[in-house]
Amino acid sequence: MNGGIVLTSGAVYQLKRITLSDVLLIVERQNNYVSAAIRKNENNYVFIIDEINRGNISKIFGELITLIEPSKRIGMHEEIMLQLPYSQEPFGVPSNIFLLATMNTADRSIARLDTALRRRFNFVEIMPDPGCLGTIEVNGERIYLDRMLETINRRIEALYDRDHTIGHAYFMDLNKKPTLENLGHVFEYTIIPL
Repeated sequence: MNGGIVLTSGAVYQLKRITLSDVLLIVERQNNYVSAAIRKNENNYVFIIDEINRGNISKIFGELITLIEPSKRIGMHEEIMLQLPYSQEPFGVPSNIFLLATMNTADRSIARLDTALRRRFNFVEIMPDPGCLGTIEVNGERIYLDRMLETINRRIEALYDRDHTIGHAYFMDLNKKPTLENLGHVFEYTIIPL
């Protein structure tokens, strides 16, 4: 993802493998004269916003919150274009742009998600999937990671709630290095503190 570049703490990342010409322009050369013409772009583009509930939604989206509605996109029956404050260029959101956002429902900051944002996104719950884990063999003994995670999560649901269940991703590295030490490390430094 992102050309193999590891993302850090920035808010917006330039995808260097996508150029402006990929998105907006086609350059034509006629009689040594280069011109650019806007063309319809049939490609789909995805913007991923990680932990959307941690930011100030009003400041992040601003007037864009209206433009991301499907009916307000460029070419739609209720199309809206806004004028950018600095360049004074007209701006709209094409229908081939998709926004995906993640959030952890156990995070207390989810309460700050206002209804304006909730109306504009579909919500899909993705719960832990113990089936991704299976079993590992350590010193000739089988450890059923899938059953172990199911048991842990049943107890968490009974004692606390389902929003705080443990995700399967914490155990995925054990498939590469199935040792008792690594399993202990996952519990000591990840699961128990969580």
